[in-house]
Amino acid sequence: MSGHGTRAGSAAVVSATDHDQPYVIAMPVPNITGELHIGHALNLVIQDVFARHLRQRGRTVVFRPGVDHAGLSGQLAAERALEAEGRTRKQLGRDGFRSYMTAWHDRHQQALLRQMRRLGISADWDHPVSSIDAHRSALSRAAFVDLWRRGIIYHEVALVNWCTRCETCIPDEEISRVELTRTAYLLSVTDDRGQHHTLATLRPHLLCGASAVLAPPGHPATAAASVHLPGLDLTLPMVAGRQRRDRTLGAHLSAVLPMFNADDFDTARAEGAVVRNVFAADGTISLPGTPYDGCDPEDCDSQLIARFEQVGALAGTEPYLHGDAYHTSCRGAVVPRVVPQWFIRVAALEPTAEWLLAHPVTRLNHPLWESRYRQVISDVLDGDRQAQPWWEGACLAFIRGFASNQDWLISRQNWWGIPVPAWHCARCDQTTVSDRGQPTCGGCGQAMSASEDVLDVLFHSALWAACVTTDTGRAYHADLAVIGHDILEFWIPTANLLSRPLFDSVSIRDVFVHGVICDRDGRKMSKSAGNAVSLEDLLTRHGTEVTRGIVLGLAGAAAASESVALTDEHIARSADRVSRLAAWCAEVSVGQPAPAAFDRRLADVGARLDTALDAMAVGPAYEAVIELVDALPATISPGQQQLLTSIIEPFHPHLAELLRGRRPQR
Repeated sequence: MSGHGTRAGSAAVVSATDHDQPYVIAMPVPNITGELHIGHALNLVIQDVFARHLRQRGRTVVFRPGVDHAGLSGQLAAERALEAEGRTRKQLGRDGFRSYMTAWHDRHQQALLRQMRRLGISADWDHPVSSIDAHRSALSRAAFVDLWRRGIIYHEVALVNWCTRCETCIPDEEISRVELTRTAYLLSVTDDRGQHHTLATLRPHLLCGASAVLAPPGHPATAAASVHLPGLDLTLPMVAGRQRRDRTLGAHLSAVLPMFNADDFDTARAEGAVVRNVFAADGTISLPGTPYDGCDPEDCDSQLIARFEQVGALAGTEPYLHGDAYHTSCRGAVVPRVVPQWFIRVAALEPTAEWLLAHPVTRLNHPLWESRYRQVISDVLDGDRQAQPWWEGACLAFIRGFASNQDWLISRQNWWGIPVPAWHCARCDQTTVSDRGQPTCGGCGQAMSASEDVLDVLFHSALWAACVTTDTGRAYHADLAVIGHDILEFWIPTANLLSRPLFDSVSIRDVFVHGVICDRDGRKMSKSAGNAVSLEDLLTRHGTEVTRGIVLGLAGAAAASESVALTDEHIARSADRVSRLAAWCAEVSVGQPAPAAFDRRLADVGARLDTALDAMAVGPAYEAVIELVDALPATISPGQQQLLTSIIEPFHPHLAELLRGRRPQR
């Protein structure tokens, strides 16, 4: 957190109030899933430019490095390594896997921090942070308890998207679908009047959990009271007059499935009905006392179809195009399950949203991102929100706006994360929220068991600004964050929506948003696409300063666009101009001053740099510096050397050190 001298000729005026408070940069924490890539480099170098520039102005800068968002991404990476050794997390058990995961975390944290240092990032290396460390974890848990006591967080049974491989609920954003032609089975059923009808189902195993049969409006079965399903020896009540959203199976009867269908679940809950699961946590059938218990769903279907054929209940089949859901991260099948979960009540955040709209306290670097941020906050207030918290749709529904009638599910069941500060008594079926150690049950006096749920990554990352400032003498908010546009709508509005009720402050004051780096074909760079450019490769091929020049050369376009292309031509051009600057820094003669015109040019560049960085315009600031490359004189005075060094340093610190080390000639 040390500072350098203020640059001569700086247009900035540093007030006493500025000096009284450290300037906090909240580094968005990369996951411990592998090495850093060029997108991380762009993000980190932009942060470093601000940090070095502000230190020149005399500010004390808090810029803490860290890794790991304590969630499923890191766990999956560790599991893949574990499976390569022929072991699984279930073989290790929870305690054994946490020990393995802790060692994995520490090892990869150090590897990522080494890459950051190699990039020349001037972070507070003596004060690294992790969302999983004791201090940060305690703050997140305390925030959870605070919001619970205010009624903003609540606990409720919910129908969730469940990954059968990871055995946790997941948000819609983590779900992909693949279209397959499946078979729709048409079953002959009989109502209580002796009339025959056709019931359609795609998944016969779900009929085992059906609570009723639905007849669409105008169907002949609407007058019946019940329907008998042969082959299952199951008689179900008739529900008439309701139309399915999905009408692709025509006018057939359909099963009411509260453990599978969101509308059916909401209706069952409103009527006070008990909803039971058909799926176990691993995706097998959970029907104790039946021959199907423990079966794979496909095997269960085969047995049921054979039974329907045996009793003459299979009336026919139809092809049906259907989207099967799977978890994007692990490719595991996704099924609905009914489980107790923790939610944030979106309606309780409406007053905060109103305040944030009326008081635009967060500044973004471009009108495009400013409008997106304000739209996100507006979405909290818009829409006809009905009382439907049961179906876990979008993880941050109130931010995306496409599911504004849903509350925010903030609990997960993965094994690596910050524990939800909740305790349960199995004897009394009571739950207590507390972050003060293991409580005893108020009903029976027995010690309560800790919840195995963990906090959603987006919940504790929304508190990240508070996490990096709590022991710095600065209260609960950061001055700057640099982020990709793909997390803008998740992070910054959510952080402000939680920070104001918790800490009575905005979370982050200034936010520099940039587009993602794509290849020349416009595809986002990623490992899965095979087009990613790793930071380690760039540094090995080009060195620190050329790598910094490559990403800084993208900063201007990235600040105003969702994507920016990285081409071989851009790399070559950046390498050329940085190499020429490096050669000049190594060879320039210090002694005789350059002409007065060069002094005026340096003053102009310094003023442009200050003005641009005050406006968070990193691209124009860097271009002002690079424009000097073609106008650098063969000899400069010590004063010009000092000013040039300070101009170059935020962008190319190693070159600034090289120039600073040039001794005046006698």
